[in-house]
Amino acid sequence: MILTKAVLEGLQKAYRKEFPRELTHYLKMTYGEEPYPYEYSEQDLYTQIQRDINAYYAGKLTTTVGER
Repeated sequence: MILTKAVLEGLQKAYRKEFPRELTHYLKMTYGEEPYPYEYSEQDLYTQIQRDINAYYAGKLTTTVGER
């Protein structure tokens, strides 16, 4: 499973806010493709994205892809 527009919109509804452009870009770049040779399960995908969203709002996430 990958991050799709529908999943992203669902997360924004769940958090009751529209995510900033830099966070949205980071999430699309990070979770927009399967991590070859593995595949995200739905639960793994949501858990990892929620962790990143919470870290972003806590000021602990570098949103530049590749500098995690």
